[in-house]
Amino acid sequence: MGSPAETSVPAPRVEKRWLWGARAAAGVSLLMLLGLAVSEPSTLFLLWPLFVGYGWVLIGLGRKRRRGAALLGRTMGLLLLLVTLLLLGFLLSRVEGLEWKVVGLLEAYALAQAVVMVSGFQLARQLPRETASTSAPLPEEARRRLARVKWRAGVSLILLSVPLLIGWLVSREPLWWIGLVALAPVWPAYLAIWVYARRTNPKKGLATAVGLGSLVFLLSLPAATGATVGAFKGDSRMVALASGLVLFALMQAAMVRSAIGAYYAIGREKGDWGKLAGALVYAAFCFAWLMMVAIAIPSLLPSRMAANESSAVGTLRIINVSAAYYEDTYKNGFPPDLRTLGPAGPGGSANCNQGDFIDAVVVSGEKSGYRFDYRPGPRVEKPGKGCPIPGVKSYTILAQPLVHDRTGIRSFFTDETGVIRMTAEDRAATAADPPL
Repeated sequence: MGSPAETSVPAPRVEKRWLWGARAAAGVSLLMLLGLAVSEPSTLFLLWPLFVGYGWVLIGLGRKRRRGAALLGRTMGLLLLLVTLLLLGFLLSRVEGLEWKVVGLLEAYALAQAVVMVSGFQLARQLPRETASTSAPLPEEARRRLARVKWRAGVSLILLSVPLLIGWLVSREPLWWIGLVALAPVWPAYLAIWVYARRTNPKKGLATAVGLGSLVFLLSLPAATGATVGAFKGDSRMVALASGLVLFALMQAAMVRSAIGAYYAIGREKGDWGKLAGALVYAAFCFAWLMMVAIAIPSLLPSRMAANESSAVGTLRIINVSAAYYEDTYKNGFPPDLRTLGPAGPGGSANCNQGDFIDAVVVSGEKSGYRFDYRPGPRVEKPGKGCPIPGVKSYTILAQPLVHDRTGIRSFFTDETGVIRMTAEDRAATAADPPL
């Protein structure tokens, strides 16, 4: 009969369906990415962190330390599910003529990530939590430095989020999806730093702070330098961008410094290198994702701008036809403004003041990345019957992109003749520009 010290601890029992579900979904995801890398070898540079992550999940679930692999699968599944759904939503809303094969593959990949995520959640619940090696209270110096890491991670999260929100509110153009997609893997990492730093053993948070903070600092430096050069050249838009990037870069450097100081204040422990390696793999994945977005987004913008320009031309033609119908119907000249061509109020019918020729989006003056400026000419001498507001003898309409070279390149001009003219310069088109 053995002594109590020699009694072996039974291995934790887990439901095999979750174990095999995680393995199968990770394997399918790995095969799908492998097929993409074979068809497009240039993507291998961007996808290798995912290969490492899925391989880690597959290998880790077959060994004793399954909880770490389950946690990694849970995190990867959740993150990649959100990223895939964002990408799928963007492609469906912005890309015309999208092949059904692409949609099907993205949906299958999203489903695999959902299985990995759910299986990882279930396995993490069934497997015992690893006992923290740091059971004693943390030293005062470590607690002070951990507090700095937490609030610097929070400030970094705010610096990433606020500019996107302000840019969307100011421009009223949904370009924020570019930043949203690009930074999708980064936001959860900063949240993880803040959460892990509140636990008894915050080594995972410190490792994430060092890995992610170093990467983001190195990426912020050239961007801050370029924005600063543009600010010194007199570009007023670059002043705020340069200030924000410099502040963000300094915040990352301070966070990394505090994380390293907190690590040494706590003391070295077995398994620290594994935590740091995991954080570096995730940082590499973030870098690969940012590079992939940086390569993919510019190639998608031209098609989006062409679609916006085509929509603007179609809107101008609709307004011209509607103005001609208004003149013929009410004998009041051309409409004095776009609101006169707009829809009638609730329960009302079309009349001289609201002809119900165009929708409310066109009446607002902004549509599909373009701003429409309706300029009436001189008023008619005698208004039409039942028209309290006299119409006009002529009109001009200017259509300009909200952001030149982003939402569109060409500006357009038209008038009561119905001829549409255009210019590719960053200015309003005029009657002297060439017709389409």
